[in-house]
Amino acid sequence: KMDVVGSTQAIEGQLTLNLDDLNNALGENVFTVQMNTLATNRDDRDKWIREDGPRFNDYPLATFRASAVEGAPASYTEGEEVRFRLVGDLTIREVTNPATFDVTASLNGDTLSGVATTRLRMSDFGIEPPNFANTLTVADEFGIEVQLVAREVAQ
Repeated sequence: KMDVVGSTQAIEGQLTLNLDDLNNALGENVFTVQMNTLATNRDDRDKWIREDGPRFNDYPLATFRASAVEGAPASYTEGEEVRFRLVGDLTIREVTNPATFDVTASLNGDTLSGVATTRLRMSDFGIEPPNFANTLTVADEFGIEVQLVAREVAQ
C-alpha cells in the first residue's frame, strides 16, 4: 500500500472567524481549488486525473463552503494551538456532499496558520476508483489536507 500525494498551490478563499467566540461566528467562508492543477510524481497519473478518470480539465473547480464551526475552545490565547471543525459542503465535479475539516491552527500577531484535513470517498463524487488491469488499484477513500495561512484584515 502506498499513499500518492497530489498537490497544488491553486487554492484561494477566505476564513471569517471571531476570536472572541469561535463557535458562533461564521461569515463568508468559501475556498476554491483548481483541481486540474493537481500534480503527483508521475505524468501518466496526472494525465489520468485531468483527462480520463475524474476529468478535472472538464470540472476544474472544487468548492468548500463552511456553514458552522464546531468544537472550538470557549476562549483563545494568542500563540496557543487551537483545534476546531469546519462543517460545510464540498462540491467536486458538480456533486455536493457534506464535509467536515478538522482544523489545527494558531494565531501569531495578525497571522493565523494551520492545517485542515478531511477524508472522503471518490465514489460519492461520481469518480470511479481506477483499476488498471489489476496492476494499480486505488482505494475509494481519499484525504484532503490544506495548509492555510490567513492574515487579519482590518474591518
